Amino acid sequence: MCSTEVAVLLLCLLSAASAQVPLRFANIYGDHMVIQRGKPANVWGYVQDCSGVTVGFNGKKINATVTIVQGSNTCQWNATLPATTKAGPFSITATSGISSTASITDVLFGDVYFCAGQGNMQFTVSQVVNASAEIAKAQSYPSVRLFTAGLNTSATPLSEVAQVLQPWSVGSSVSVNGGNWTYFSAVCWFFGQYLYDHLQYPVGLIVSSWNNTPIEAWCSPDVLTKCNSTSLRKKSDRPHPVTVQQSSLTNTKKVHLDTTQYGEGRSAILKRKSVPMGGEERQGPRKSHGTHAGSYIRPKAPPSPSNSSVLWNAMVYPFLNMTIFGVIWYEGGADALKPNYNCTFPALIADWRAKWYDSTNKKTSKVFPFGFVQLAGYGTSNATVGHFPDIRWAQTGNRGFVPNTLMPNVFMAVATDLGDPSSPAHPGDKQDVGARLVLGARALGYGESGLYYSGPIAQNATLSSANPPVVSITFGQVSPSGLQINAAYPYGYQLQCKGDPKSILVNGTLTSFSGSTILVSFPSCPSGTPTSVYYAWLNYPCPFKMCSVYSGDLPAPPFHLPLK
Repeated sequence: MCSTEVAVLLLCLLSAASAQVPLRFANIYGDHMVIQRGKPANVWGYVQDCSGVTVGFNGKKINATVTIVQGSNTCQWNATLPATTKAGPFSITATSGISSTASITDVLFGDVYFCAGQGNMQFTVSQVVNASAEIAKAQSYPSVRLFTAGLNTSATPLSEVAQVLQPWSVGSSVSVNGGNWTYFSAVCWFFGQYLYDHLQYPVGLIVSSWNNTPIEAWCSPDVLTKCNSTSLRKKSDRPHPVTVQQSSLTNTKKVHLDTTQYGEGRSAILKRKSVPMGGEERQGPRKSHGTHAGSYIRPKAPPSPSNSSVLWNAMVYPFLNMTIFGVIWYEGGADALKPNYNCTFPALIADWRAKWYDSTNKKTSKVFPFGFVQLAGYGTSNATVGHFPDIRWAQTGNRGFVPNTLMPNVFMAVATDLGDPSSPAHPGDKQDVGARLVLGARALGYGESGLYYSGPIAQNATLSSANPPVVSITFGQVSPSGLQINAAYPYGYQLQCKGDPKSILVNGTLTSFSGSTILVSFPSCPSGTPTSVYYAWLNYPCPFKMCSVYSGDLPAPPFHLPLK
């Protein structure tokens, strides 16, 4: 009988795992999942006796690459499915030896999106405005499939997610209604729902988010080095253990697996060879592993989710081997006082793209569409500049708009007009956020020409009159319908007056517009001279959907421009 001592117990459970799970898929796979359509797609898992593995899919037999995991009698297996645009459903079966099989069923092929970030991405459908109706409507979207990763940190990269909070599920009023702050992400859901309405083929949504976490936690060490960010990551000799819920056709057994018995290596996909043990970050193709659901056994002192790279390690890295179509991101509130977000965010985007591209053997685009939400109005007062304007600007790489040369194929949903004083940190309207994101995805990700998605972008500002100051602001990227001026709220403009002992801002009012140009009048500078103009440069720029300038029903993003 196994000893009750912890160390011996773990060894007993590991022995049980070897006996009970001879062949399995990785834990980010499962019944009801969506696999990326139109491209060869990876599937992988583990075989305990290192025998050959054959994968059956759509009438074809595919010989998997089998790679020894160093220090064990276990092997990773990896197979590449041929590209398909047929939606399915399909079954995928892995077979090893005479009788060992593992299958996943009701698999659809569509576009797969990874949805990440902090609280406003974690915020669930059950928390939104008009939640009951939205939950009921979800029953009409069985071709949108959902997966939610559990909340876990790691000081070193994990080769699989430590916890599956929500295994792959069919879109329904049940699967979107797991409860507040659990599943399913409202922003991710509405994005997927509205995208499906347009595409009319399956959409797979993977949520990996954690409230109130800084961007450094989601960055690889490469990004931190590039941007000179201090890493608080503490070294560990081994990845965290995982308790895995193993599902089969006949029963459900709980086993303990230590992720150090499964490693990953740059050449693992290419040929049978020894693979180093886990716990070290690698840039090349790598294999994940696991089973369909699980619960995390915390070490005595897990890294804080605020530490650098701990969420990259635990909640991003395990997905890099899965082919995806794009990423949706909502994060930044925890970084409002950070001076270098204009480096870390663009660098994160480039880094995630490069690593997904390499890890999927070029099956994921190296410039996949990346959409983000420019932070919503925060707080209750439209008289407070605060720190959110700076982070909104930094979200664009200090350009004020995307895409740009630093952030190609990136789109944003401007949410400055979607603040909610009754819930300042987490506004309840996520429907408009999802709809605006979908416009950007359709325009950039799917090349839908003629689709208006950006909102008007300020191009230049001219001091038309000096005393009192009148500023002429001209916009580009205006929809065919022209500018939409909110006569009920002609505010949000500030003039910077530079002088001694410090610069000050004076508030102005939009007085007229013609074509794509507006005129804003200001009182005279108390001292100094006018140097630049700001718009929506406040924590809470305007009441709900009542900012000053729109086009095509989309708000102009915040800006500051020097005066000519």
